[in-house]
Amino acid sequence: MQLLYPWQWLTALGGVGLTLRLPLELDRSRLHADFQDVMRHYVPPVQDGPMHNGRWKRLGLIAPDGDPMQAYARKGQRHRPTPVLEKHMPYLATVIERIGFPVRSALLSVQEAGSKVRWHRDRSHSIDLSLVRLHIPVQTDPSAVMTIGHERCHWPAGQMFYADFSFPHRLYNAWDTDRVHVILDVEADSAVRAAFPPAYLAQAAKRRAVRAMVARVFDYSERLHPAGRRANEARLQRAMSQQTPVEY
Repeated sequence: MQLLYPWQWLTALGGVGLTLRLPLELDRSRLHADFQDVMRHYVPPVQDGPMHNGRWKRLGLIAPDGDPMQAYARKGQRHRPTPVLEKHMPYLATVIERIGFPVRSALLSVQEAGSKVRWHRDRSHSIDLSLVRLHIPVQTDPSAVMTIGHERCHWPAGQMFYADFSFPHRLYNAWDTDRVHVILDVEADSAVRAAFPPAYLAQAAKRRAVRAMVARVFDYSERLHPAGRRANEARLQRAMSQQTPVEY
């Protein structure tokens, strides 16, 4: 893989691991059946924001006030299970209950065929920080690829994966079908950390040092890029309206 961006060189030279498969196996057919039932009843709305080309959609499973169409929690709102999860994804609901993690929010992410999501980073999403973002692929293909730092990965359906999304990442679905993932944001508490290999957790100090360097380089680059400036403005507007962003 060619390393074209300075933050990729920093993560590669820093020798930090950014992705991990967690020890959870799911029934892919039941998971996909849940998704098919959802699509018979809902049309996922486009995820707002300047990071993509309008072909990235999301549907809330655990969302502000239980509203599957709302992506951002306003002041005073609480995340609750939505009818999408409770009525149409019974298998996934049992999986979430079984793993026992403190789930703050959950959603279905639908990335249309041929769509791209540009480089961005989610500042608090790391096992080393406050939130852990977990992916459960539902419908995917090896040509649907995520790049995070220097790592290029495709995650197969029916398993659970973690990535340190505080580092810059991007997506490209070169497949001819929608890429569908369930995304869980969970609190980085002791129960969640216990699911991670000790050797991975032991790299926290190294990741912290590399993260700081990457943040300086990437954020400077964003200020120079028109789309980056739009992303920064959108983040500021959410903060000013007292919304809590759930970044994707």
